[in-house]
Amino acid sequence: MTVGDLLESSAARHPDKEALVFESSRLTYGQLLERVDRLASGLLELGLKKGDRVGIFLYNCRQAYESLLATARAGLVFVPLNYMLNGPELASIMSHAGVKVLIVESELFPVVEPVLSDVSTLEHTIGIDCDSDTLIDYDYLLGKEAKLRDKLQANEADLFGLMYTSGTTGLPKGVMLTHGNVVTHAQNMVRDYEIREFSKVFIILPYFVGASLNGIGLPCLSQGGAIVIQRRFTPERFLQTIQGERITHVQVVPTLLVRLLQSDVVGKFDISSLEVFGYGSAPMPVDRLKQALRTFGPIFSQMYGLTETCAMSTCLAREDHVLEGPEAERLKSCGRPVGGVDVRIVDETGSERPDGEVGELVIRGPTVMRGYWESPDLTSQAVDDGWFRSGDLAYRDTDGYIFLNDRKKDLIITGGFNVFPKEIEEVLYTHPAVFECAVVGKPDQEWGEAVAAFVSLRKGSKSTEDELLQFCRERLSRFKRPKSVSFVDEIPRNPSGKVMKRLLREEDS
Repeated sequence: MTVGDLLESSAARHPDKEALVFESSRLTYGQLLERVDRLASGLLELGLKKGDRVGIFLYNCRQAYESLLATARAGLVFVPLNYMLNGPELASIMSHAGVKVLIVESELFPVVEPVLSDVSTLEHTIGIDCDSDTLIDYDYLLGKEAKLRDKLQANEADLFGLMYTSGTTGLPKGVMLTHGNVVTHAQNMVRDYEIREFSKVFIILPYFVGASLNGIGLPCLSQGGAIVIQRRFTPERFLQTIQGERITHVQVVPTLLVRLLQSDVVGKFDISSLEVFGYGSAPMPVDRLKQALRTFGPIFSQMYGLTETCAMSTCLAREDHVLEGPEAERLKSCGRPVGGVDVRIVDETGSERPDGEVGELVIRGPTVMRGYWESPDLTSQAVDDGWFRSGDLAYRDTDGYIFLNDRKKDLIITGGFNVFPKEIEEVLYTHPAVFECAVVGKPDQEWGEAVAAFVSLRKGSKSTEDELLQFCRERLSRFKRPKSVSFVDEIPRNPSGKVMKRLLREEDS
């Protein structure tokens, strides 16, 4: 099956069932399929052919889902563009992907307009509510006759999307995900998150983030459930929407969950409909996770994976979120491999490590990417005999649970000792004044690297560098203790919630 088939199948079974909700707009499956096929036909009438790339530069909205589904139905390739990037960065990605058509909304058009002429492959720009004579109107394409029913363009081996990585370490890479990758992943999510026909999922993360689109959006679509989209996150509106729409599934990054716990609106809304409160995409501080469990109950499920594996490769299920007893140690883990996905812990030679020993986590299965777009050397470095090298250091316990230590590139070597930033961050998170933190290594003539901490304080809280250094001295071995603490207004993160430690290293250089 293809992503386009998922929509058509659900529309055939449930033509009058609610499919997509955004603000005051509500579409049934029959209406959604009709709009998607009209848009797909309009794109093909612009001269696009199978495999051509379509850039989508939108905030969360109904049109984002219509556009990505239309590319899938037409045999085109979906290229989401991160709305946190600037014009030159967007032009670089569009040029690398060879984008021929760009779909953009009025609020974002000023960001990209100055660089459109720099993208030599770009033939057409489609605007949503844009006041410009140079753009093709989105609604004009929706007026086209749907002509796709008998000649769908794609098959499961074809590319569904070029998902450019978050770029926490440098220039983003174009991850090639096929329809087969994404549909298989949707089936895994349906099984492990128990998404059903009556489910109602909440898209609060950017629509293009794997944990959002592949994690709950497309799986819900495949079952004929309803997708509710919210443009931006605020704690009050988040809980209000869960109550009003009777949401059953949501996926967040740890930062949003922490902000929710810090707000004064928790407990003011009825969220009893919520069956799965998913989190992932970045490390979840154990202290905050325990607070969340006490606040919301045992409805949490963690996914671990990467863009290159669609989203989820391991899962810490709801029943594993235990607060007391020996099993509570599992809250430090990212769970066990999901069905159909193989996970190993290996050394530098690729030999498997024994249980309890740290090595690199590698992943194999039908959800692993085809490779990096026009980057065979990078692909061969990342994928060896079908095994994707995640770059994450981890170990496995005797029960098969995977415990992440850190990103391989973030490992700090100070005085010949290996220091995992995550361990220090977990300690800092237990300080009552710390809202968020990140630990990096910085060059040091004596030690090679010195441990440096960056801290964002809770609203209304105060602390000092000396206080936090002393806090760490009392809880960490000498070689693990930070040499410095810098206070920042906000820890820089990408849309997936991952800390952009590269920016912190640059700030501290």
